[in-house]
Amino acid sequence: MLKIFSILIIIIQPTLAQKPRWLSDIQSKCKPSQLCAVGEGASLNFAKINATTEISKIFSNKVKSSFRTNIEYLSEETIESATEKIQEKTEMELSGVEHPFIYEDETSYYAFATLNKRKFADKIKNEFKSINEELESLSDSKKSNIFKMNTLFAQQEVLNQQYLVLTGFELRSFVSVKKIQDYIQKNKAKKIYLYNQNSNLDPLKKQIEQFFHDVGFDVSNDGNHQKVILKLNETQEYFKVDGFVKYSFTLTIRSNHSQGIIQNTVIGRSKEQAISKFIEQSKPQLEDTLGKLRF
Repeated sequence: MLKIFSILIIIIQPTLAQKPRWLSDIQSKCKPSQLCAVGEGASLNFAKINATTEISKIFSNKVKSSFRTNIEYLSEETIESATEKIQEKTEMELSGVEHPFIYEDETSYYAFATLNKRKFADKIKNEFKSINEELESLSDSKKSNIFKMNTLFAQQEVLNQQYLVLTGFELRSFVSVKKIQDYIQKNKAKKIYLYNQNSNLDPLKKQIEQFFHDVGFDVSNDGNHQKVILKLNETQEYFKVDGFVKYSFTLTIRSNHSQGIIQNTVIGRSKEQAISKFIEQSKPQLEDTLGKLRF
């Protein structure tokens, strides 16, 4: 009996020793040129997905902890919105993740994920360049859109921080911080009164107020100041599906003989739901629409 027990120990010990070191020590298999992570899952596919997600988290946390900005005028909301936008693109770019090591035990699968820093940095650089070109074009225009410029500049700064984390170097913008600040400084003396003709648009009004605040305007409750008027026109259209309604909405934002228009047709279970959908669809178009206004 003692001999059998000894043989079992000899058999079991090599099996336990096969557990890879990278499970507890990621750096043992991670090169300086890589970002690495380990994921666990009930299947191999889930383990790979979780490992890739973990790389995204690690990268985001590194960027967040090292974020340095010399553009104090950017609001927290602007930075947060820009980070979310860039994060969406970052996650799509993680298609270059590889899984060179796999391990399986009695209960789970484990995947070791690697991402080449240089290749990933090149993608970030290209995205930075694309935004920079659009920003430069807007800044050179006689009818520059400061709302869009402010958002693009914030997104560019997030990309710059990502690149810095990966390479140790910063990217150079064609449009300087001072140029953006000069645009915003021109708005500091301007006070506007946002007049909403439709109470259903209150959630959108709040978003618009934030856009104005972000680029220097003082949004006042005093109706004697320059008015920016929000007006919603609606037309109910025939829709033959029971329990649903269809509306065509036209939102007009007007100021100083200038205006921007957003139009969308939406379907909902009620008029209220249709308006709610219209508001959500309109938010991404606000920068371009507000940029058509003159003050």
